Amino acid sequence: MSARYPRPVPAGFELPSFTPEPWTRDAACATTDPDMFFPHPSDVEGVRAAKRICAQCPVAADCLAFAARSPRQEHGIWGGKSFHKTRKGQP
Repeated sequence: MSARYPRPVPAGFELPSFTPEPWTRDAACATTDPDMFFPHPSDVEGVRAAKRICAQCPVAADCLAFAARSPRQEHGIWGGKSFHKTRKGQP
C-alpha cells in the first residue's frame, strides 16, 4: 500500500493553529514560490537566486532572527543565509 499525502487527519485530532509572524507580510518572498527557498545544497544557482531575492528584502533581518531561534527551520535560505550558516552566524 502506498502512502497518501497529505495524510488524512485522524478523527478527534486537531491541527495546531498557525499564526504567521507579522513581518512576513512585508517579506520579498511573500509572492514567490516557497520552493525556491529550499534548493538542494548542491544547486548553486538555486541558492544564489534565493539569496538575490533576500538581498532586496526589507525584513531579511527579521527572517534571519526567526530562523536562528526556531528549532524547526532546519533547511532552506532564511534572511539571505543558508541554514547551516544561519546557525553559525556566518554570511
